[in-house]
Amino acid sequence: MAVVRLERFRRNTIVPLVAALLSRCVFDGWQARVRKYGDIVRFTAGVILIGGLLGFIEETIDVLFTAWRKTMQALWRFVEQGVVPEGATLKV
Repeated sequence: MAVVRLERFRRNTIVPLVAALLSRCVFDGWQARVRKYGDIVRFTAGVILIGGLLGFIEETIDVLFTAWRKTMQALWRFVEQGVVPEGATLKV
């Protein structure tokens, strides 16, 4: 029963919607803009800049995690030895 409803929905709703979009050439404007040389140059520059920015963010996150890990290792050494720095409260 559910398969029949799904098939009816696809036939009555999705297929006519896709046909209407394609018949009115909705995607032609987008393709025409991409073909311009200036847009290709801007797109390429954007990809390079965003890739560099994402690489910087990834490197920063790695540095922060490394610093956190080293801090936690030092803290656990103090905990294992039973030495607590002055003024520190540890909840283990």
